[in-house]
Amino acid sequence: MLFNSSTDLSRKTVTHIELLGEVDFPTGLTFQETQVGGLSGIVYDAANQIYYSISDDRSQINPARFYTLEIDLKDGSLDEGDITFIDVITLFDETGNPFPASSLDPEGIALNSNGNLFIASEGDANALINPFVNEFSLTGELLDELPIPEKFLPTADQSAGIRNNLAFESLNVSPDGQFLYTATENALFQDGLAANLDQESLSRILKYDLATREVVQEFVYPVDAVADEPIPADGFRTNGLVELLAIDNNGSFLALERAFSAGVGNIVRLYEVKSQGALDVSSLEDLFWESEGISFEIDPTVSKELLVDFEADFGIEPDNLEGIAFGPKLANGQQSLIVVSDNNFSSTQKTQFIALGLEFDSLPAAQPVLETPYTVDDKDAPAGVLAGDSDDPAIWINPNNPDQSLVIATLKDGGLVTFDLNGGIVEQILPAPFGEIRYNNVDLVYDFELGGETVDLAVASDRENDTLAIWTIDLETLQLTDITSDDILETIFGIDDGEQTAYGLATYKSPVTGQSYAFVTQADSNQFAQLELIDDGSGQVAANLVRTIELPVPTGDVADSQSEAIVVDQELGFVYLAMENEVGILKFQAEPTAGDDFEVIYSVDQDILVPDLEGLILYYGDNGSGYLIASSQGDSTYGVFNRAGSNEFLGQFVIAGNGEIDQVNETDGFDLTNVALGSTYPSGLFVVHDGANDPQSVVEDDEQLENNSTNFKFVPWDSVANAFPNPLQIDITSYDPRNPAQGLIAGTTVAEELLGTEADDIFNGAGGSDTIAGGLADDLIYGDAGNDLLRGDLNERFSQDEGGNDTIFGGQGNDRIGGKAENDLLYGDSGNDRIWGDQGDDSLRGGLGNDKLYGDSGNISGGADLFILAAAEGTDTIFDFEVGLDLIGLANGLAFPDLELDQQGQNALIRLGDETLAVLQQINVDDLSAEDFTLV
Repeated sequence: MLFNSSTDLSRKTVTHIELLGEVDFPTGLTFQETQVGGLSGIVYDAANQIYYSISDDRSQINPARFYTLEIDLKDGSLDEGDITFIDVITLFDETGNPFPASSLDPEGIALNSNGNLFIASEGDANALINPFVNEFSLTGELLDELPIPEKFLPTADQSAGIRNNLAFESLNVSPDGQFLYTATENALFQDGLAANLDQESLSRILKYDLATREVVQEFVYPVDAVADEPIPADGFRTNGLVELLAIDNNGSFLALERAFSAGVGNIVRLYEVKSQGALDVSSLEDLFWESEGISFEIDPTVSKELLVDFEADFGIEPDNLEGIAFGPKLANGQQSLIVVSDNNFSSTQKTQFIALGLEFDSLPAAQPVLETPYTVDDKDAPAGVLAGDSDDPAIWINPNNPDQSLVIATLKDGGLVTFDLNGGIVEQILPAPFGEIRYNNVDLVYDFELGGETVDLAVASDRENDTLAIWTIDLETLQLTDITSDDILETIFGIDDGEQTAYGLATYKSPVTGQSYAFVTQADSNQFAQLELIDDGSGQVAANLVRTIELPVPTGDVADSQSEAIVVDQELGFVYLAMENEVGILKFQAEPTAGDDFEVIYSVDQDILVPDLEGLILYYGDNGSGYLIASSQGDSTYGVFNRAGSNEFLGQFVIAGNGEIDQVNETDGFDLTNVALGSTYPSGLFVVHDGANDPQSVVEDDEQLENNSTNFKFVPWDSVANAFPNPLQIDITSYDPRNPAQGLIAGTTVAEELLGTEADDIFNGAGGSDTIAGGLADDLIYGDAGNDLLRGDLNERFSQDEGGNDTIFGGQGNDRIGGKAENDLLYGDSGNDRIWGDQGDDSLRGGLGNDKLYGDSGNISGGADLFILAAAEGTDTIFDFEVGLDLIGLANGLAFPDLELDQQGQNALIRLGDETLAVLQQINVDDLSAEDFTLV
């Protein structure tokens, strides 16, 4: 293993595996007067370019030992003659002598950053010999013994401890050298049953901190049931976790499970395992539900995904494969992986080596700088601990002193809490006994007119009572005052059962009318409502129901269409809503007159984000730019979409730990501001709910064991932005939540003519086939639904000399788009569009559909235009490409070497495999070169 001096906290996942070859050695092979066999673990020493492989000989054939060997993969394949045994090293016990016969069962081997080896022994449960994880030198001397928790030690009556031959089979050190992992092959006696036909087994993964050499966490790994019935039916069968291999420093692994059924043989499977957010059971002596006589359900165990079944996928009849190790990087960039078998010194078996080539994707990691006090979801929380279930934060910007801004957060049954920017508690609000209110989500309204004064509001959904709760925020004292009208709606959705009630919430202050609204989703059902917030005339705020919108119900059960995540673009007038498990992320119009139609900007069928989809938030940049961020709660990642246009997916990231602050998992809600919050957060702040906080509080909930400790993490926005290989934008000046860009010119559901002013206008055409024309300033135009006619400068067919630098998005429908004068950004989005750049240096992207792109218009001499192409967006026809002046932009990972350029009559074709990306009219392909293409 190669150890890094600095820790890379990105999360890796396997994207491709291929077989590189297999080499076998017969049982009975001898080397340096020892019998080669029982190779149950292997590790690679990158510094010395050598492998170490442990034999599980219990000092019965030869003294306990490990082998050194070389494996030649320089040509990218594993063939006969590529494996050479170099040396054999005897292990010595604490007396300096070889281990006595039957005193150990060595199974796992790992290399630490000091250049020493850790070796794990299963012990012998039947003989009451304890397992161990000990440190040895490369010459076999015993250097140290790691402590083994008492719960793992064997007992004479087999009421607790390891099962015989089902203990510490695996051993691995994290890439940064900070942690060591081992695991039991099957459940401890007190945790549940061993794997059998139709019976999983709950193995424990132990995590050691190598600085303290103590166990710091234990996770549960569910071992699969035995797949095949043995022959005869009462014959021996087993399945177990036989190896773990960390693939990053974020808690991701490869895991090897090996099953055997007598008369059938081995089934060996390689899994990818994620431990992020898994329940830490180190405090629990057993996992058994005594009253029911079964094991508890663990919420959650580590997750696992099948990568390879060696026989089914590669056609290899696997021997008793038990060891895996990364080798060197291959010439083609793949990561080599060596798999080795323990032949049990049996004449019917063999020592089998298999080489694989792996490719990985890496998710960048941001880091928090502080966390709030944790909460526990229990009305009888310990003294000094917040009672409730943390869920959703809102960042309130103090206009007088940004350093004294607040984070206002919901605790569900525990009410509301406010934090300062150091994470300290400012105020707790619980107006009724625990559980009689349930504040689920919270958002803000700035500069609300109330009784002739301008105030800031915090608005929360009350799930228990199906209504809203509303407070003012005092700029001086930083205290919240309840101003919920006595006449507030008793029920929003008309059910008021604590179930199909108010759930997610987002506010919106219309840039068209200045009216303030709250959008509220419905739990366990498929509706969301828009309510207008109004001054009730008595110093309080009431709400009137404006409209209720129904979400699709593809399963036929409205509960499956539940949504919580909702956010409103305060400048562009769009509502984004994430259905937790069905359909995906939907985009609606925020203006109540703009109709109920929606666009699916992300479909769950794309299989990128992992349900539940729980949180949505916007990062605002200049001229409609920025990002939409979604919480992918199922894998504790965050998806990033473009705020502009058709909301193109840009990538994902994770939030890792930072020193004593644990990583973030199972996020429900979050909030984000681009505003500089004094010296503490000069680039803005991202506040994130952590639904699986450490230190964990493990409690019983009926048949489950779960962690009810939650809190919020404060992440500087620049930590998120700079984590990406191509950093996200950091813009602290373009958006002020108190004064978002005004002047939205909004359409309705019918066809309209919308004309701009002398100012920089923002248009949202909404429904209907609209005609939209900006003035001569820098305008931002969204056609949205319908077959629209969109013009950057004035409502005239032909271009004029004067105009602005406009950005135009066609949206859905077959649109006609003209940039007119100056340098414009023109996007067709979906539909078969026609786009003219006209004068200036324009960028044109057709988007989905078969589009027609004209850099210039008629006899007008345009500028140097950029025509942007991407895979799977249809075939664009480009009519006036000028070689040496215009460029082809390659987006979404396209690169010039991936393309094929062909001639078809008088036109040049740009192809990607079987897909024709573009037809360049009247262009000779011989005139094109890499210089005509650029990455965008």
